[in-house]
Amino acid sequence: MKGSVVLLGRAAIYFDEVARRGALRRAADVLHIAPSAVDRQIIQLEEELGTKLFERTATGMRMTAAGEVLVDGVRRWRRDLLRIRSEIDNLVGLRRGTVSIALVEGAVGYVSTATATF
Repeated sequence: MKGSVVLLGRAAIYFDEVARRGALRRAADVLHIAPSAVDRQIIQLEEELGTKLFERTATGMRMTAAGEVLVDGVRRWRRDLLRIRSEIDNLVGLRRGTVSIALVEGAVGYVSTATATF
């Protein structure tokens, strides 16, 4: 089962990229992999689900109704995964981000020293 989840994860990411780009080659370029590797993942996903997810046309890939249903779920899954990772980072104290501070001219030296100490 675990291997299936990893396969689904990779296939889902490739599927989502093809859905966004509308073509295997454009998705492969963004993913920095061969178009044939993306196509294999899509084909395996279609076989696992028992339905076509894209109509392959001369100009690219167009989602089927099943593809539309799946893309919604995949995008929700990816958003949830990012949220979960963020929550776990918060638990272990690995919160990262950017802080912007606006200062009056006279406070720059004080805040710079306090920030460096922090």
